[in-house]
Amino acid sequence: MHREMTSNVVDRPVRAGEDKLNLSAYADALSDFLRQAQSPLTVAIQGEWGSGKTSLMNALKASLVDAKDAPFLGVWINTWQYALMADSEEAIKSIL
Repeated sequence: MHREMTSNVVDRPVRAGEDKLNLSAYADALSDFLRQAQSPLTVAIQGEWGSGKTSLMNALKASLVDAKDAPFLGVWINTWQYALMADSEEAIKSIL
């Protein structure tokens, strides 16, 4: 008899407006910082699986891109789609 494995782990990022992971203070601070930045910069959001990276990105997008009079245009790239590329040059070409 074959039994399927099930898990209690749910990997669903929270949507903007939800704060189940208590990320709002981080999202607000980073949003304020980005609004006031005087020079071009790159920000990396890194963390363990399930730590809230996508949830934080959803909150930043809501604040910086989707809000009325938003100061930025957003580009969302699903890096998982390109993560298994053997050649980094080919991955860059595909993303661009």
